[in-house]
Amino acid sequence: MNLDHALRLPKMKGFEARRGLTLAAHTICAALELPAINVRFCDKTQTASMSGGGELCLANIDDDSIVTRAMFHRWVGFVVHELLHRKWTDFTPIYSIYNPYIKTLLNALEDARIERKAIATNLLGNVTNLLGTLLDGMVTEALASPHANWNSPGSYPFSLAVFTRGFCKRVPVPADFLPIWEEAERRLDTATSTTDTIVIARWVYDQISIPQDQRDQPDQPDDQQGKPCDKPDGKSDDAGDGEGGGEGQGEGTAEGSSEAQEAAQGEGEGQGTGKGVGEAQGGAQGDAKAPRKAVEALPENGKSPAGFNGRVLEVEPTMQGTSTIPEGMFGGTYSEEAGVALRPRLRNSTQHRDVAAVSGKLRFEVRRLFENSGFEEHQHGRRAGSVNVAALHSVATGNTRVFKRRVETAGIDSAVVLMLDVSESMFSDGLITTAVAATVALSEALTAAGVDVCVALFGDRTCVLSPFGQPFKRKEADLRRVLHGGGTNDYFAVRYAHEMLIRHKAERKVLFMLTDGMGAPATRHQVDMGERMGVTTIGLGIHMDVSSVYPNNVTVNSIASLGTVAFNKIKLAA
Repeated sequence: MNLDHALRLPKMKGFEARRGLTLAAHTICAALELPAINVRFCDKTQTASMSGGGELCLANIDDDSIVTRAMFHRWVGFVVHELLHRKWTDFTPIYSIYNPYIKTLLNALEDARIERKAIATNLLGNVTNLLGTLLDGMVTEALASPHANWNSPGSYPFSLAVFTRGFCKRVPVPADFLPIWEEAERRLDTATSTTDTIVIARWVYDQISIPQDQRDQPDQPDDQQGKPCDKPDGKSDDAGDGEGGGEGQGEGTAEGSSEAQEAAQGEGEGQGTGKGVGEAQGGAQGDAKAPRKAVEALPENGKSPAGFNGRVLEVEPTMQGTSTIPEGMFGGTYSEEAGVALRPRLRNSTQHRDVAAVSGKLRFEVRRLFENSGFEEHQHGRRAGSVNVAALHSVATGNTRVFKRRVETAGIDSAVVLMLDVSESMFSDGLITTAVAATVALSEALTAAGVDVCVALFGDRTCVLSPFGQPFKRKEADLRRVLHGGGTNDYFAVRYAHEMLIRHKAERKVLFMLTDGMGAPATRHQVDMGERMGVTTIGLGIHMDVSSVYPNNVTVNSIASLGTVAFNKIKLAA
């Protein structure tokens, strides 16, 4: 599956979406000429983030969840957004900002700067669509949010973030802030670094924290400036295209508006025709073209964020993952790149030799468990087919059904992953010999029963020791040379094995976990998810009762006890 194919799919399973997003991250990273990254899927995360070590964290996705095209496009938009930060954002000067409100304004403006730059430079062919999908979803959620009071300082940064982007849906903007937002957007056009964005964020903060009549007047292009007022009383004899000034006689009307509201009426003192938005003081406004971005010009609010301690509407988009791991469970992080070792750690010589003493009872039970259920028979009394010699005598009595037909019914194809725990505890407690013996015996019996077998190892990381289709003798030789692999990341091992089995074409899919550990709480959740996807997980406890994590389980206390393990009690999905 390539990225273009993934973007066109109407829907996909969760495990396919994770692979697609990982592929997207690497593809986009290469297009942006950035160093390679790792992709990690984290439980309870609702925003994408990039660590200093080059790891991209995204919300976790359950294997069996359904990811629609819109959801996938939105998640790819997150990937693009975070990688643009990695390319163009300098986080060092940001650490010197201690005012959290200014930091939020900075985040809003920096997001707009890097996204506008990516679009202007055509950095990625479909970047506008990907970012537009992401931001439209963010705006839709904000408009429906009970925390989105557009006249509150808590919503100003979000309003600014949407306004300065200019390529997504829009939100209401306080009328007296429209000139500030527009000036911030103009300044972003010339910003070339995060330091420039910090200067703009501080300027915006100063402007919205002081009364309107004390604010800086936004710079206007020469062709839009009105004639200067040269009279000390502030009167202007001419009706210019710009702002009339001073405290003159009479009342003027201000027509400021947005695309959603054609005119916002206001009173201004002075004479002349000005160009402006919303309500204004000190200059009349009239016949002005509606501002191009504001959805709704809200009345002047007069509030200052200087002492604001309320809730600030988050300017970053959120990505609601599909993980259903219960609250409080740990160990749910999944990263195929960080969790997989490219090759197993093996000794140069054979170490685990004590496997010949395994009883044939184990081989028999396992083989019976997986034995091909196919059968063949001859159906008699047919009008066509092979002649049934035993019925020929009945032809004289008028019987015409003297033929038979052979009928074959294929058995259930099976695939099994044997996942062996090679953590430190398995070696320090001397359990590895028993575990290797059980793995060899299982592999031999399953292969003899016509099952496609893969052998994998897990400790801190998971690796494939012997892939599907490899001869048993090679599996046995490699198993006798395994070395320890650190800790016990059983959650990743189970999830990775499930992925391998889900992609296998066999009808019956089974995972054997040979371990001395109880397992992380999230592992049981993954076992249940595998059952929903047609994968049976069997816990083979080495000197350990693993029933709390693996409902289908057996315990092996010694090599001699392998022959008495009750495999006939295990239930496999057909």
